[in-house]
Amino acid sequence: MDVIDQHLAASRQTLAPGTLGAYDAARKLHIPAGFGKKRVDALTAQSFRDLYAWLGEQKLSDASIWKVYALLSGALTRAVREHGIGFESKLMVTPKKPVAKKRQLASNAELVWMFGAAAKFGDDWPFLFRLACATGMRRGELLAVRWSSLDDSGLLYVNAGIVADEGVLRSKTTKTGESRYVQLDNVTVERWHALKRVHESRLRAVDIPLSDDMYVFASLPEGTAPIRPDRVTKVWDMLRSELVINPKLEFRGLRNWHISTLDELGYDLAKIARRVGHSQQNSATAMTSHYSLADRKVDAKMARAVGCRLDKIERLRERSTT
Repeated sequence: MDVIDQHLAASRQTLAPGTLGAYDAARKLHIPAGFGKKRVDALTAQSFRDLYAWLGEQKLSDASIWKVYALLSGALTRAVREHGIGFESKLMVTPKKPVAKKRQLASNAELVWMFGAAAKFGDDWPFLFRLACATGMRRGELLAVRWSSLDDSGLLYVNAGIVADEGVLRSKTTKTGESRYVQLDNVTVERWHALKRVHESRLRAVDIPLSDDMYVFASLPEGTAPIRPDRVTKVWDMLRSELVINPKLEFRGLRNWHISTLDELGYDLAKIARRVGHSQQNSATAMTSHYSLADRKVDAKMARAVGCRLDKIERLRERSTT
């Protein structure tokens, strides 16, 4: 258990609270004392087979058993890498992989309805939904953007995520620990600056200058605190229920829409992965260092392609309200 405890303690600054909580629960509930007290150098392939068989007898699902495997794999990899503990990775037996849930992505019609209904919550919400679709960013990454995140060429710098840790908001690195640039389409850039002017006007009325360090999606008028992630989920669920949209469609469906749209248009999966922050590297090298001129050109094309789709959807929304 010492190796697992050290791994969880070291992961507190990188893993999302939900993921960390799930691993902590797996450690407490699903790793029996007999296995947990074994020395690392005494573990064999059969040790893992016996553990998975026992977990199966406890009626754990394939997904829960896989979570235990992921925890053990991460802990042992860290122990070897950082503490020099001897363990042969080939002894790490992989359990049956759970069947992946079908990803839910928003349809064009659903986006039309959601974009229209979001306006009732204020100017920020339609743009939040638009930016999610335009970039494929994760919820926490969207909430972490500041006015300084966008440069003059329409490149958005993504280097953090907002999480609620035991009720307290904090900014952490992205899920992969890697920062990246994402090109925005022209209309989304225009919407960004239009929203910024709205915020400048509101702050000017109370004699507060807008600062580039302020959050774009802020919970306070002065922009010093971001919207809570659970607030985004709550608003999304309220709109989805009100519009009687697919009850399984989560906010992440906008990210899935972005990925699916680019895949449908024939873009290289590795380029899409870079754009949305799926790490394909084992090192801690930041993705920004690999953003070559060729990558930037492809990224710009992807931004324009997704932007065109969004523009058509918004035109449909405008026609439906007239």
